[in-house]
This record gives sequence, C-alpha cells and structure tokens, in this order.
Amino acid sequence: MRKDRGHFYRPELVQKFADDITGQNPFSDSSNGLFLSGPRRTGKTSFLRNELMPALSNYGYLVLYCDMMNEPGYDAFNAFKVAVSRTADAIGLSGLIGAGGMGFNEIKVPSVGTIDPKLIAAIDFRTVETALSDLRRKVSKDIVLVIDEAQLAMTHHNGNAFMAGLKSARDQMRSDGQQHLLLIMTGSDRDKLMRLVTSKNAAFYGSQVQEFPLLDERYIDFVCKLAEDFTKVQMLDRNKMARAFELFEHEPQTFKSALSTILSKRALGSETVVRIETQMVDMAIAQRLALIERFQNTVKALPPLQQAIVTLVAEKGENFEPYTQVSLDYYTRATGEVVTPSRVQKALDKLRADDSAILWKSHQGQYALQEGAMARWMREGRPDEISRSGRLSKRT
Repeated sequence: MRKDRGHFYRPELVQKFADDITGQNPFSDSSNGLFLSGPRRTGKTSFLRNELMPALSNYGYLVLYCDMMNEPGYDAFNAFKVAVSRTADAIGLSGLIGAGGMGFNEIKVPSVGTIDPKLIAAIDFRTVETALSDLRRKVSKDIVLVIDEAQLAMTHHNGNAFMAGLKSARDQMRSDGQQHLLLIMTGSDRDKLMRLVTSKNAAFYGSQVQEFPLLDERYIDFVCKLAEDFTKVQMLDRNKMARAFELFEHEPQTFKSALSTILSKRALGSETVVRIETQMVDMAIAQRLALIERFQNTVKALPPLQQAIVTLVAEKGENFEPYTQVSLDYYTRATGEVVTPSRVQKALDKLRADDSAILWKSHQGQYALQEGAMARWMREGRPDEISRSGRLSKRT
C-alpha cells in the first residue's frame, strides 16, 4: 500500500494493538475483543483504515470493515452483510452481495488468491456465526471484523441480537487454543460504547474499553516539519502549536485545516506580523468559545427538569438511572418541585424528540448525551472562558 505523505503513521501503536488482539500479549484479553473509545475526529478511523487494518491483512487475516456511521437506521445486520460483500479496501474484495442475493465480480483477491464466485455466492447468512464460519472456510483465512462507531448499533431494535450473535460466533470460532474470529469495535463516545461491556445483559459483559491514544507532540513536530519544508515558513514554536492542537480538541483534520488557511493567506500575499502559532491559538480559542456558547444556549433553553436530567446524565455516564429515588430526589432539589417518574418519562421523550435531540438512547433503555463533547464540558464544570495558555475556567 502506498503511504500517504500527509498521514502521521504510528507503527508502535499498530504493533501494540496487533499483539493484543492476536494473543501475542499474554497480559491482554483483547483477543476476546478490542474496544477502543475516543472523541470524534481524533484519528481513530484514519488509523484503522490506513494502518491497523492493512497490517492485519498483511499478517494473513481477512479484514472486514463495518461502517455504522453510514448505515441507514444503524442496522447492524445490514452493515455486516455490506462488510462481507465488500470486505476491506485493503484486500480489494468487493461486490459480493446484491439486493436479491449474492453476486461476485472479483475473483482475483490480493493476499487471498483466486476464489470461485459460486463458493462466495453460497455463503450462509442465516446467522452471523454461519456467515463468518462459512466465509472463513471458503477463503481459508482467519477473520478480523472491525465495527466503527459500534455503539450506534445499539439504537436499532436488532442491535443487541447482533452483538449476541457476534459473541456466539467468536466463541464458536475458537479451536485448539486459537481464536479464528477477532473483533475490533470503536466508539466516539465512551459512555455509549461502555454499554456493550458494563450491563450484565450486554453481549461482551466484562470486557474492557480502552482509550484510543490521542496524537501527541510527535504529530505536532510532523505537521510543523511539513509546513516548514513545503512552504518555507520560519521555524514554528512546537509548544505553542501543541497548545493550539489541544484547544482544537486534538482533532488532526481541524488543526491541519486551520494551518492550511493561514499558510494559504500568506502565499496569496496576505502577510502579517502576527506569528503563525499565535494565529493558530487565536483560531482555536475562537472555535472553542463558539462551541461553549452553543452548549450554554442549548442548556439554558431547556425547562428546569430537562436541565436537571441532562446534568445528571453527564455526571453519571453509564451509571445513569432515570427513575431511582436518588435521581428523583436530585430532580426535586434542582427544580424546587416534586418530580414523579411520569414527568421524568415525558422530559426524556422530549429530549430525544427531534433531529436536534440532546439525549441518545439504546434499544435497551440506556441513556447518554448525544454529543460527547457536551458531556465533557458539563463534567468540567461548564467553563466559559479560555486563557491564552489554553486553560478553561468559569467567569467569577
């Protein structure tokens, strides 16, 4: 695979996750499932598709990729069938299934070899386990199934059944101490992804959710060198650029886009005495303050009971229980009125009522804030000021 010069590669992270999921690390249980959480736009999908998935393919695995974010209605079963039909871009297998059944256009598959289309067409899709077992047998490869934004599956009525089917497939596809089906699930919201492992009824109860490592100072140095080499700008202050990156919520695309905007203006003759690093920090602060203002306006517009519910959901995370006496007492103190379960139910329904819904709800009745960034802001104490050092605080 040709490397993208603009992508920051982390081979040591690839090796760590590969060792964990393939059972090479005796202290990791990730061979039972690797669950990675990290805020949106912090590089998870880019890392998966550009680095980890190709590496696992090179190790001899057939890698399937489920993109839940782009699956209408978040139907996990359908996303799974699409993933089997396309497999992973890294091995070039595509077009396996059509609307009315299986169809196969490619028979030469890199790293797999020549596959008889009739064998692929006969994959047994009665259950997740039969499909994966059938596919493994026909390509003679162990399988890695990657589900990106896995928590979204839990909002669909079949999400729990799909996850239970995956666990069954994982258990059934284990022999002679070897795991022949490896699972990777990512989520942009830890509170939501935790629902797959913390509830006693969850298919993967007891598994651990790991934080996906954010890009660090090595990424800052990488981007700064790109700018210095290709645009001949002055040496950039890494510490100030790192401060801007932090204020941009560690989002590489946002960070690079801001830098590109500044460099483009300079290239067009809009020269300024203000250093690039200072402009980056100023842009980051402005963006962060605009986000905070949006959060503030959203919360202020809610009736008192809805405000109390949103606050409690943010504070409790996966431990939020809307109707316990402790929660009802909290609502009563916050609103100054006696709050009953029926009022709470109506408020919860309104918080999920439209396209701008504030609350997310799994099909099992678990709640979380729709935006993880909003939950983090509320847990931080709702700061409304940002110093030039990047420190968040509340006005006094």
